[in-house]
Amino acid sequence: SKTLILHTGYSEADLKECAHFMVNFHLNAGGSKLRVVHKKYSDPYFGCVAFLSPANLPVDDSCSSNTDEYANQNYSRKSN
Repeated sequence: SKTLILHTGYSEADLKECAHFMVNFHLNAGGSKLRVVHKKYSDPYFGCVAFLSPANLPVDDSCSSNTDEYANQNYSRKSN
């Protein structure tokens, strides 16, 4: 959306691609050869976040069609 690009400099496609990479990295973290980070974040000191379930892949495009309209409505309410 134009609002997303205006505020972040990234398109929705760019962010979706990044989100897919992050989810895939998280899905494969437990089986990675680089176990140090997984072990570190398995500790209660860090909230055992290594054991959290990976996020679902981003939602489909059905939600993005009204994003600009919604953002503009919320922005105009805050401006008044």
